[in-house]
Amino acid sequence: MTIKPKLAMKVFKTPLGVMLRPCDTYTKAWALEQTLDGLLWVTTHKPRSPKFHRAVHKLCGFLCEHLDAFKGMDAHVALKRLQLESRLYCDETQITIKGFGVVKHLIPQSISFDKMDEKEFRAFFKALADHVAETHWPEFSLDLLEKQE
Repeated sequence: MTIKPKLAMKVFKTPLGVMLRPCDTYTKAWALEQTLDGLLWVTTHKPRSPKFHRAVHKLCGFLCEHLDAFKGMDAHVALKRLQLESRLYCDETQITIKGFGVVKHLIPQSISFDKMDEKEFRAFFKALADHVAETHWPEFSLDLLEKQE
């Protein structure tokens, strides 16, 4: 199986038309390995704001620092726990256990840039913050997180 690289490109207008330029060293190295005049099939999408992606990890890091229930966890582990608790962006499967019956099993989905668009991610972030306020920290709000910065 061939692994499809994830490339970051910036769009520029030039006198000759539109040009794509690599945004990072990985993409630049990949582009230099390509055969000149070779044909590439490209699928593109506009990524969401990195600011909000960092914000959800900041929220989880904040919880790890301030709540005993999250002590000793890193932000990513706390995020996955919150996803499971709130059932936000989780796949649900059923497992049959002999002598016990059917058990629901939740698997948190990835919230990576290519899995969720900006609108969907903002709704996810707000729902996650609401869950924190409802279940772990009644005084918590996103304003409190912003004041920490």
